Amino acid sequence: MATIKANYSKTTGELISYRVRILIGYDETGTQIRKSITIKRPEGMTPAKEKKEVQRIADQLEKDAIEEYNSNRTVTAEEKANITFCQFVDKVWMPLHVYDGTHTPSGITHFKYTSDALKTYFKDVKLCDIDRAVILSYIKFLRTKARTAPKTKGDKGQPLSAYTIYHYFNTLRNIMNFAELVDYIDVNPIRKLRKSDIPSKVKPELEAGEDFLTPEQAADFLKAINEAQIEHRTMIATLIYTGVRRGELCGLQWGDIDEVNRTITVQRNVTRDASSEEKIHIGETKTKSTRVIPIGDELYRILMEWKSEQKSRYGAKLMKSAFIFGKAEDPYKPIYPTVPTTVLYRLEDRYNLPRVSPHDLRHTFGTMAARAGGLKAAQTLLGHSDIATTGNFYLGVSNDEKQTVVNDIEKLMKKA
Repeated sequence: MATIKANYSKTTGELISYRVRILIGYDETGTQIRKSITIKRPEGMTPAKEKKEVQRIADQLEKDAIEEYNSNRTVTAEEKANITFCQFVDKVWMPLHVYDGTHTPSGITHFKYTSDALKTYFKDVKLCDIDRAVILSYIKFLRTKARTAPKTKGDKGQPLSAYTIYHYFNTLRNIMNFAELVDYIDVNPIRKLRKSDIPSKVKPELEAGEDFLTPEQAADFLKAINEAQIEHRTMIATLIYTGVRRGELCGLQWGDIDEVNRTITVQRNVTRDASSEEKIHIGETKTKSTRVIPIGDELYRILMEWKSEQKSRYGAKLMKSAFIFGKAEDPYKPIYPTVPTTVLYRLEDRYNLPRVSPHDLRHTFGTMAARAGGLKAAQTLLGHSDIATTGNFYLGVSNDEKQTVVNDIEKLMKKA
């Protein structure tokens, strides 16, 4: 990631420009190749907006510089023959791909974590020596020998879940794809694997009351928490009635609500970012798209009740940039993305409700949306780029519905 340093006038002490230093790659000896660019200070901005604009410019300069460097560079035969997997990850893949300005902080953290595990396994193995057999051995290791980190003394850890195996393998595939793209290997050996060899996401078997709520359970859920704090009730009602992701809920601002047309625009996502001062990152939605969700009468009533309460708390008019679920001390800063989960679990414990997560409430909305308006409507409201995701991972069938289908089949056979 580019580093930014403020430049001040030696005579007046006034901030006049910024110096951006960019890591664009490594030479044959492993020495870093850097480029420095000076940009003028943006005019007419608040300190916060200026900081954001300078970071945006720096990210774009970094992306352009790396692309220019790669387009003019040829990997030597000696480099291809000698570079190890770990060297490629640290000196090529990380700076040129992971830190290319297109990944979110949470995405970068994920890549760092999973690639560290890969480096522990591959160690000094040369990149060019990783073939189909080596990949298959690694997959077998993940499935049979790899363990989670021990939690207590004497604990040997647990076997990795299919979900974790999928993510480790997916990072390896990403690394090898990039190695092929930048000519460090001729062909990614993962392309030679059979489909049955490749770890995949496990399709969840959704169970009513466990992974999603039936319409009756959802209604009972909201009735049960009717005496809870208005902020918490609004939070849960918004999750159930809109199906937004947890981070999207945290990113909602009052300006996103159209009170005339009764809609809510979902255009932000709040994620964790350990490297930032606030420990959070406000960015685009998961699919980098904006969607508009209609608001029904009940949710609108709850939202307006919470808005009125929020206004009375701060004794001033809330601007459009205030977060619907902002921090108690500052409504113009979003809550941490784990807060909705904490709130939901505490309400479930307090009112003896089924243990469901914010994402399970998203499943609940998706299932009800598909039944009420069809799969395409559910896809649009959930913000999925692929309708298969909606059908495969977000729609549940209750036991009562399964029983109804079986009974109807018997009826049809009796009529035959």
